[in-house]
Amino acid sequence: MPKLETSLFFYRSAPHTFASSISQKPFTVRIIWMKVLIVEDSYLLQFRLSKALSIASDDINLRQAMTCKDALDIFRLFNPDVIILDIELPDGSGIDLLRDFKKVKQDVHVIIFTNFPTSEFKKNCMDLGADHFYEKTQTNQLLMSVRELHENLIQK
Repeated sequence: MPKLETSLFFYRSAPHTFASSISQKPFTVRIIWMKVLIVEDSYLLQFRLSKALSIASDDINLRQAMTCKDALDIFRLFNPDVIILDIELPDGSGIDLLRDFKKVKQDVHVIIFTNFPTSEFKKNCMDLGADHFYEKTQTNQLLMSVRELHENLIQK
């Protein structure tokens, strides 16, 4: 839900002011678009995550990739705020992608979402800079983490 404030900002764009038809006093709305990249090789899971994120917030701009190559290309062009990342991808490792993403943009938030929730994978991912690590059965926790990251982005 957009947050009403005294000034209007569109994420990475110029402010706009509107006049209320009732009072004719100007009011403004601050909308912060959070850019999310989903890197997942399961089309069904991509669809479910995209739908859940879209329902959770109108202020999320989504992109999707099924391979490491596509993820790197989209990452460079899209410059996401949050990446939801699977570990096992058809053309490589999500752990290698995590390392690459953090080299280019240290402040990108990475949420690992995997069927391999071993303590070794978790430690490795967290050491490389992952912000969260969830098993694929923990969709609700993932969605809550994305919502918190979006709220933090709004408060900046």
